[in-house]
Amino acid sequence: MSAKAVVGVDVAKRTFDVCITGASKPRSYRNTKQGINSFIKSLQLLVAPFVVLEATGSYQRDLVRRLAAAGISYSVVNPRTIRHFAKAGNFLAKTDHLDARVIALYGERMVPRVTVPPTEAAIQLKALVSRRRTLVDFSAREKKRKQSIEPFLRDQIETTIAFVQQQIAALDRQIKQLVQGCERWAAQAQLLNTVPGVGWVLISTLLAGLPELGLLPHKQIAALVGVAPYNDDSGQHTGERRCWGGRAHVRTALYMATISAIRCNPVIKAYYHQLKERGKKSKVAIVACMHKLLRILNAMLRNGKEWETPIA
Repeated sequence: MSAKAVVGVDVAKRTFDVCITGASKPRSYRNTKQGINSFIKSLQLLVAPFVVLEATGSYQRDLVRRLAAAGISYSVVNPRTIRHFAKAGNFLAKTDHLDARVIALYGERMVPRVTVPPTEAAIQLKALVSRRRTLVDFSAREKKRKQSIEPFLRDQIETTIAFVQQQIAALDRQIKQLVQGCERWAAQAQLLNTVPGVGWVLISTLLAGLPELGLLPHKQIAALVGVAPYNDDSGQHTGERRCWGGRAHVRTALYMATISAIRCNPVIKAYYHQLKERGKKSKVAIVACMHKLLRILNAMLRNGKEWETPIA
């Protein structure tokens, strides 16, 4: 293994495959504590290894924690980006070893940005918000199921819904306690809470799922959420702008807050009606309002200023 090599890692549930630029053959490790420790020891033979891996949900969680603890730089990349890179390089076949090689090649050619390791508090907050979202979705499905199920089962569903609501309330208390225990989060939550239409659900979702808020330009923030319109022009053809990609759970929470803001926030309300008067469809106007609200929130955190209702 050569020094200063890019290390591509293809992570699966039970194993992960590793390819180092310049190495002749990829290697496989068990995705266990022992396997990860063995991999870390092999990396420590290098002068400055840079590990690149795909985001695979929870499968890479223990690995990235050990990389951060060992002080090894790494980058977690969107799998779709890696797949497009593979197609562009004419890597049409797909195996674990080949995927690791493609990831290593991507890291070497594209030099992705180093991922900043999250703190334990950030990991806990993200897990709590994710769990709350799961229970809210489950509760909504149970309420719909109650309308069409046999009558003798409705009492059981009502009991289940009541229990889930108790769990959601307990998660809300844990989330608020965790946020209030962090000075930076508490200050950010206090600022965001001054915006009409923005509630605790959006605030906790932003703190957990969009830590870049207030740190990046508004165009990059909009792209991360998936509310940035992309051009579709070619020659004399001017196509419709479309939004795609982004963090779906953040976008969903932002959508619900925007619907509320259209009713009670004077800036968003006026902007929505202005777009409607210009002939924009309701869906297009709502997405534009989502973009504007997100831009306002980003500016507030960047400047450290509370919401101020404009004077008519």
